[in-house]
Amino acid sequence: MNKLLLIFLIISISACSILLKHDPEANRKLLEANLEKWKSFRIDGIIEINHNQYSLRKNFSMRKNPAAVRADIFDTGLLGLRPTPFLSVYMDTLIYLRDQEKTGLTILTPEELIADYPYLNILQAIDLLDDHQNEIVKNKKITQENVSFVFNSKMELIEIDYLEKDIRILLEYHHDLSKITLKEQNNDLVNIHIDKITFSEIEIRRLD
Repeated sequence: MNKLLLIFLIISISACSILLKHDPEANRKLLEANLEKWKSFRIDGIIEINHNQYSLRKNFSMRKNPAAVRADIFDTGLLGLRPTPFLSVYMDTLIYLRDQEKTGLTILTPEELIADYPYLNILQAIDLLDDHQNEIVKNKKITQENVSFVFNSKMELIEIDYLEKDIRILLEYHHDLSKITLKEQNNDLVNIHIDKITFSEIEIRRLD
């Protein structure tokens, strides 16, 4: 009798899990919650950049709110204390760059960089996916302006493909987002290993 009850419970739980995976409303709520996380967050971790013979591994921080994005790459002092910015980028309607090796601030328009670096505005593009939730829930995928966004069964964004550029962004999760990889022609250009990610209202200071 106990064995029959155990089998019945296993079958019941499995059936409920299958129904949940195919429940459009449950998936829409998952998607909505996951997209909400992209609107305001802070990431801290390590960034690895590989380009031709150039290789870099530094501490990294990124902050985003609905109005702006800021990313900082840090040198570290003795024993990793008092990190100082190696490179800082701030973007709202303009792009502000500060390089440790240069004096002053470089200010650019997105149009000046977007042709060579189409992924610069990817966070803004993710924000616009809110308007396409029904299609994403149905297909686990959507293509907007030659950029394909792919989601897993948990409605987490796992891949972004630039169809005309042979560029991909891969996202890995261990409970929360844990790694971001930027690939071009199957070569890893950037790896971001996330040590900590928080989702809350983030204040961002513009470079000046």
